[in-house]
Amino acid sequence: MRIVNVLSIGAFFAILPFPVLLQTEAAECTQPEYTCLRTCALPTLDQTIACSTSCNAQYQAAMAQYDQCVQGPSESKLPPPSPPPPSSFSSSSSSKSTHTTPTPKTKIYKFGDLKEGDRVTTGKGELATIYVDSRGSRAELEPNSAFIVVKPDEYKTLKGKFAFYFEKLSQGMNTRFRVFTGTAVCAVRGTKFLTSVTKTKTVVQVLDGLVSVSNLKGTKSVEVSAGYQTTVTKTKLHIPKPFTERQRIIPQ
Repeated sequence: MRIVNVLSIGAFFAILPFPVLLQTEAAECTQPEYTCLRTCALPTLDQTIACSTSCNAQYQAAMAQYDQCVQGPSESKLPPPSPPPPSSFSSSSSSKSTHTTPTPKTKIYKFGDLKEGDRVTTGKGELATIYVDSRGSRAELEPNSAFIVVKPDEYKTLKGKFAFYFEKLSQGMNTRFRVFTGTAVCAVRGTKFLTSVTKTKTVVQVLDGLVSVSNLKGTKSVEVSAGYQTTVTKTKLHIPKPFTERQRIIPQ
């Protein structure tokens, strides 16, 4: 009997600490009480708002500590997994996004490649350079432009933007380079100029030398020198005026 009693008493004391510890552990996780409504009942509205803001922040922090205490360390949140390394597909797509606009394709026509009546057009993303004599004079076409060789030293622009670089002719030569548009005629002996052409308007900007610009009938004309531009419509030939770099038909 004594042995049984001793064992019973020992077992009682052996299991007694567990509920006591659980009660102590639970007692440490005390849920905070919300007291902001009564503690922040202050005389003025501004004081009440300031007090409530601070009190609510303290209450939220206390509730976060309480939730962490109740959940215990075993339920603590794991850190977010690190992102996977980029795949070959994503790297290739990102590299594509950094690519710049491709350089336009340029068609080159050497002197003698084109005959009278030949037409050169450029589409979207296309350029063209046409050498019009053996000395290096050339016409450069921007995208969406159309150009016709009428005869030697005479050309026609139908639409688009052009840069003309004509080498100076010899003093004894009476001929001139002539460029026709839908509204104007440009006559030069050697110069560099830009032009923008539509069906109803022609803009001429001279970079070097002198360009004689007239209407199609030849009844009116102006001399345009370097740094100046003129505009020709079907009914009007404008007086030349200076243009700025920002106004260039074809930027440098």
